[in-house]
Amino acid sequence: GEGRVLYLGDLDRSGADIEENTRQVLERATGHGLIWDRLGMTELQVNQRGIEPVWKVDGRDGKGHWAWEVEALGQASVVQLVRDTLDRLLPEPLADVLAREHKERQEWARRLEE
Repeated sequence: GEGRVLYLGDLDRSGADIEENTRQVLERATGHGLIWDRLGMTELQVNQRGIEPVWKVDGRDGKGHWAWEVEALGQASVVQLVRDTLDRLLPEPLADVLAREHKERQEWARRLEE
């Protein structure tokens, strides 16, 4: 079977290298391909939000380059991005499941009181 990975990483050369290495390690460890979804940082997010790059020095070769860090999205946005993605992947919306569960608990509580 295939697994799914939701990935958050910086948009730059070292970030791409880290992502590719991570993917290879996971695929080797699991013995199969993965459905790989990069949630952030993406070029679309950079363009839509006008995110400015930061200057980073790659520890591997000491060379500097521009990068767009996932942290620039802000914690609340990252959490919402992950939640929205997980909600889309569920067979039915979590809110519906929770509402049904609440209704069922109320029904059982009523029956037990009788």
